[in-house]
Amino acid sequence: MPVGLMGSHMVQTNKPNWNEDWEAFVRSVGQSFDHGLDDRAVTRLYSGRPAIWTGKVTRLRLDGDRPGVQLEMPLIEFDFSDGRRGRVDYLFLHLVPEDVQSWKQVVVGAAVRFQTSINGAEGIFPGIRWCDFDDNRGTVMFGTTGGILLP
Repeated sequence: MPVGLMGSHMVQTNKPNWNEDWEAFVRSVGQSFDHGLDDRAVTRLYSGRPAIWTGKVTRLRLDGDRPGVQLEMPLIEFDFSDGRRGRVDYLFLHLVPEDVQSWKQVVVGAAVRFQTSINGAEGIFPGIRWCDFDDNRGTVMFGTTGGILLP
């Protein structure tokens, strides 16, 4: 059970840690956007810290200079107070060279547990971006670094 600090006292909470629970992560990101934070501010809240999640492999790109793994993630939908609706069910892991070998044993369709981290807010694209669609709906795009395959 997660533990938090309240004043100088430790308190137990039932709230899952975002870096261990995909749904908690996506909902927390959605709330951050709903509270008016922009892409870079939201990214700063989550970037650089390891996260461990589970997804289903839909594509492997292990050769070349930009290896990665495309994952179907549990579908999470959320509503903003202004009427927009968000939907997230996808993650792409940008692998670093030392991660590639472990993924060569994985097949498309496999459920995998992995560790990654969200990219920072520097550069052209922040690690977390809200993308509006035309119909008052949208999605969140995540830029990742690394994809350590876990048992």
